[in-house]
Amino acid sequence: MVYNFFLMVLSAILVFFRGRRDGDKTAGTSTAMNEFNHVAIAVYNTFVLCIAAFAFTFIPDPGIQYALVTLTAIAATTVVVCLMFLPKIYWVLKKERNNHEAANNVNGVQED
Repeated sequence: MVYNFFLMVLSAILVFFRGRRDGDKTAGTSTAMNEFNHVAIAVYNTFVLCIAAFAFTFIPDPGIQYALVTLTAIAATTVVVCLMFLPKIYWVLKKERNNHEAANNVNGVQED
């Protein structure tokens, strides 16, 4: 558990310092496909929720303790998955809609 905590702290520190550098862009990718910001938020989210889960381990009732730690893990996983995939899904749908509109404009079809 100490090793996992060390990795989480190290990841949070690395993401913090990497995010502070100016002009650090991935060449040729759109901002929706650039995962750095999403990974940074995922690391911070997981770090904060792991600290909350650790605090829940001090609750004397094992049933409530288990439920709170489980809900914290589910919340962390759900937020990370949403942060990683929802921007990409939005980007793909937006690109398809723009391609559809461009094809209709080339064919002379007017949409209301």
